[in-house]
Amino acid sequence: MLYESLLISHSWLRWAICFFLIVSIFRSLIGVLKRKDFEKTDSFFAIILVGFSHLQLILGLALYLFCSPFVSLDLENFKTTISNPIM
Repeated sequence: MLYESLLISHSWLRWAICFFLIVSIFRSLIGVLKRKDFEKTDSFFAIILVGFSHLQLILGLALYLFCSPFVSLDLENFKTTISNPIM
């Protein structure tokens, strides 16, 4: 249950990151082309983007290291996994 909920959260968070990335790039380009100053809303979008990106990284690492059924199987049979040249 934990694996599925983390996987869904990790999957949906990418769309939030894409949205805030597009908005930040768009606002930056408009600011450069119109020679506007960096506003408080620009900073807000950038901070949200960085926060979501870090959360995405943490969720991905948690999924990979602690919850993934594939990694746990490999760690249980570590000697076999290392000796297998295909893996």
